[in-house]
Amino acid sequence: MLILFFVTYARIYDWKPAPLPKKLDQAIDQWVVSLLNKLIHEVELGMNAYDLALAVEPFVGFIDQLTNWYIRRSRRRFWEEKESSDRAQAFATLYYVLMELIKIAASYIPFISETIYQNLKTPDMPKSVHLCDFPAYQKERRMEKLEDEMEAVQVTVSLGHALRKEHKLKVRQPLPAAHLVSSDPRILSFLEDQQHLIAEELNVKKVTFSNNEKEFVSLTAKPNFRVLGKKVGKLMKAAQMAIEQFSQQQLQEILNGETVVIHLEGQSIPLSSEDVQVERTVHEGLIAANQGLITIALDTHLTDALLLEGLAREIVNKVNTMRREANLAVTDRIKLRIQTTERVIASFEIFKDYISQEVLAVEINFGPCSGTEWDLNGEPTVIAMSKV
Repeated sequence: MLILFFVTYARIYDWKPAPLPKKLDQAIDQWVVSLLNKLIHEVELGMNAYDLALAVEPFVGFIDQLTNWYIRRSRRRFWEEKESSDRAQAFATLYYVLMELIKIAASYIPFISETIYQNLKTPDMPKSVHLCDFPAYQKERRMEKLEDEMEAVQVTVSLGHALRKEHKLKVRQPLPAAHLVSSDPRILSFLEDQQHLIAEELNVKKVTFSNNEKEFVSLTAKPNFRVLGKKVGKLMKAAQMAIEQFSQQQLQEILNGETVVIHLEGQSIPLSSEDVQVERTVHEGLIAANQGLITIALDTHLTDALLLEGLAREIVNKVNTMRREANLAVTDRIKLRIQTTERVIASFEIFKDYISQEVLAVEINFGPCSGTEWDLNGEPTVIAMSKV
């Protein structure tokens, strides 16, 4: 799929292979090249140790990141109709990564790597991938801080998507805000640097940051009786009372993996996260989730404007589904006739340019028609599509 994606768009825009720029403008390009060099280094370590599992295992994680993060996050850059430096850099980066990747993989999947190489190589390159040098590890291309940033972003996005799924909030429906909380200033800084990406991934209008979780959730604690009973014995009742009176700071210390000391009948008893269970109660109008030092709270209050924007995204989703089912090429233009409600028409009037651009529609009319029936968030709709 990676190769098909690249070749499809490279042919559409008649892109010719170009060297990877020494300086990459986009953080997403810097990140994937950094991960590539991490892969090269890890595979070399495995090979030098004659450990096949150690040499092969990093491939799985890298391909997943390349497919499910880099390509997905960069897709619009490849779609740009007008030639731009950003589109050129996206093509150059992906081409470079794919070529280096198949050189690394050539020892493990020789025939597949050779087939891919023959489709991507230029006349000045060696005739076979097996005549190419193994990629050299470029330490100067590693950006470990950026790798950590992106990992924190991915955890945050994963939590946000899980919240939407749990509460049956489609990602296509914009939300007012995502509130991100961490007591670790380094993580908070990472998330702030990539807030535009988080906003796009979670489809929220704004992202806020805080190191104080109690602004969005209330923390309460109770003993883990099974574990704590062995430690305090007959003092369990007193320990329970002390734990239930923990301050927010003490609760946060437990969440951070630190130890809190309580004093009972002249004894100093250290308590850890194994001894104490911290529960979160989310403030009204929010839904929240936590993983490690990252907490995310989503504002679920939907205004009429947000609901209308959600309808526009539903139109785009359904028309693109029809395009795929009709096996249209990614460049094919279409005409649409839509029979629907006044509310959907109102949404279209506001987001006409967005909808037309996303589905490549050169003409959209409203009125009775025979076509595919859809339910757009409770609005019955019939869409007829024809290729131009």
